[in-house]
Amino acid sequence: GADFAPHPENEVAHWRSGYEILKELSIEEAEVCQGSGQEIVWCSSAMLACICKFQDLEVLDGDNGSMVSSSIMGLEQVFIECMVVRVQGTPAPFIAHHRTIMTIFCVTLPFAIINKVGWLLMVPVQTVISFAFLGSEYVSREMDH
Repeated sequence: GADFAPHPENEVAHWRSGYEILKELSIEEAEVCQGSGQEIVWCSSAMLACICKFQDLEVLDGDNGSMVSSSIMGLEQVFIECMVVRVQGTPAPFIAHHRTIMTIFCVTLPFAIINKVGWLLMVPVQTVISFAFLGSEYVSREMDH
């Protein structure tokens, strides 16, 4: 428990950058890794290239290399799914449809509640309900960006 200390190589200060790792690869492998444009993608490509190199040197056997490779590819897949959530916006037809429905609702609401609230409370009730609906639509658009 209390006497446990991580191996010195596992300290964050000792971790090498992706560029340092790329220097150890061949020029072709390094160009392929950097050609992806995303650091996480070329980082995973660099890791897969290192695994291939270890398998060529017989440091890793096929089974262990396959397990590590599938873990790296799974990590890359999770990253891609996170990027889809982060980058993909709301479709424009959905926004137009939603705003049209909200406008129709706010315009027709006074006719639906006229018998319930009377002329005197019509404007305040209409204002509060419209403000709430249009405000929530505005906030949802801001959260989407």
